[in-house]
Amino acid sequence: MKKKAIIITSIIVVILIIIGLVYFLVINKKDENNVAGGSQTLQEAGTSKTNKIYERLAESDEYTFEKILDDENKSKTVKSGDKAYKEETANGNTYKYIVTDGNTYLLQEDTKQYYKYENNTIILSEITNNFMKLQNLQCQTGKEEINGKNFEYEEYYNYGEFLMNTDLLASGTQMQTRFYYSGNNLKYIKTIVDGQEELLEVNIEYKADDGVFEVPADYQDAENS
Repeated sequence: MKKKAIIITSIIVVILIIIGLVYFLVINKKDENNVAGGSQTLQEAGTSKTNKIYERLAESDEYTFEKILDDENKSKTVKSGDKAYKEETANGNTYKYIVTDGNTYLLQEDTKQYYKYENNTIILSEITNNFMKLQNLQCQTGKEEINGKNFEYEEYYNYGEFLMNTDLLASGTQMQTRFYYSGNNLKYIKTIVDGQEELLEVNIEYKADDGVFEVPADYQDAENS
């Protein structure tokens, strides 16, 4: 009987040791994650800083939104009322668009010509539509260092509307986007596709240069040339 009690006691001790080890490993893993990328917390949909950016853009009559990967790949969208201007550089090639009077004009600088796309104003709402798609999504928050500075970020899964290198989407199966903030100011957007990262610098101003919304007088309609 005494031998049986000793066996039971030994089994209990072993179980307690195993439980202690499991607890230690879980806590240690959590601490490692916190050190490596900052602790993450879940934030409800519609309460994030990114949601506030969307609300302000949607309410603003004027804004300039710029995203920069490098000198060869960047984009700037300027909006004022029912007019818009977009300048996009991809692999060193620059394309300019003007939205006015309900139409979009693609400018060709080398030939001084333009192509007119009637009843097309997609560029007017392109930026706000990209942010609007996040409104019903929860996000994870955390902290990360970029270029020697610490930023808070909000991370959304299965989202990549601001990705410039769309070739990553061809083979990508897992995708998430992080929005990095200094205070309430959006500074960077990082899209991660199957471990491959694209980091964009972001500049937002709630004003517009009125001189960019007119088709230059010396440009000719390409279809009538």
